[in-house]
Amino acid sequence: MSRDAPTLHVDLDQPALAFAEHIRAAERIYIGTHIDPDGDAIGSLLGLAWALRDLGKQVTAACADSVPDVYGFLPGSDGVTHEAPVDEDLIISLDAGGLDRLGKLYDPDRFAGKPVVNIDHHVTNTRFGDVVLVDPQAAATTEILYLLADRLELPLPPQSPVCFLTGIMTDTRSFRTSNTTPRVLQVAARLMQAGAPLTDIVQQIYESKPVASLCLLGQVLESMHKADRIIWSELTHNMLRACHAKAEDANGIINLLNSTHEADMAILFREDADGSVDVGFRSKPHVNVAEIAVALGGGGHPQASGCQLSGALPDVRDRVLNTVRRMRNGKTDGEG
Repeated sequence: MSRDAPTLHVDLDQPALAFAEHIRAAERIYIGTHIDPDGDAIGSLLGLAWALRDLGKQVTAACADSVPDVYGFLPGSDGVTHEAPVDEDLIISLDAGGLDRLGKLYDPDRFAGKPVVNIDHHVTNTRFGDVVLVDPQAAATTEILYLLADRLELPLPPQSPVCFLTGIMTDTRSFRTSNTTPRVLQVAARLMQAGAPLTDIVQQIYESKPVASLCLLGQVLESMHKADRIIWSELTHNMLRACHAKAEDANGIINLLNSTHEADMAILFREDADGSVDVGFRSKPHVNVAEIAVALGGGGHPQASGCQLSGALPDVRDRVLNTVRRMRNGKTDGEG
């Protein structure tokens, strides 16, 4: 390995070795990722699943919610289950800041007595599990997984690089966010050298949207408001019905809201099927929205966070905006 090669953070070296021991000892491995999955969640889930199967392990890849159509091009996306673990020897949680983020996958009784490995890059991670591989400096969980495989000298099968690069591309918005470091660019280059088709990934994620997503974009923009350098909008059940759309068709809209120079923060309120409201936050680099999300019971990254709140959308909107204004009048600004 050259001196300039990307490496796993030194603090994760011992947990990495412990992870390797658990992998060696396990025959049946359960991997789960967070609810409402994004590209890093699905890319991590599938990329690691292929790598472990290549070692001869029996692997169950799970997510409480369905794989969004936009990630249907990833190998193995049609084999993701929604069930909690049953009799596996090892449980691995990916890209989830807390066990609650696993949704219905987390069953305390079924998790009890089995080793749990926590691999994540969220600064708000609760450090749960028997082995904790959390690196907030990583741009994506897939970045950690690549570096972990490299550190442990685990060969990656052909399916893994495309999954891992998809996670990096989506969590950096194609290398446009503040978490784009020299290390993640090096990792991306190595994944391309291993066969990950960057151009095809970009086309699938950003240039293959259904008409329903454009319809939703129009509806959300029509409902947009701006005050105090905060821009916000909402996505309701009526909007989804009017556009014959699914919630996942709104992916990326909040990033567009955040693209104006006239606001430091964007918020999107989305009515969920269970009666709750999903609240997404995005911000410019000098505004830390993770602190706001944590105050509301959620978490995430300094410039990309969220939470889920019970109540009618107007009530949730008022609560969140009041919290944002109160905290901004105190101290939330600052580098993440």
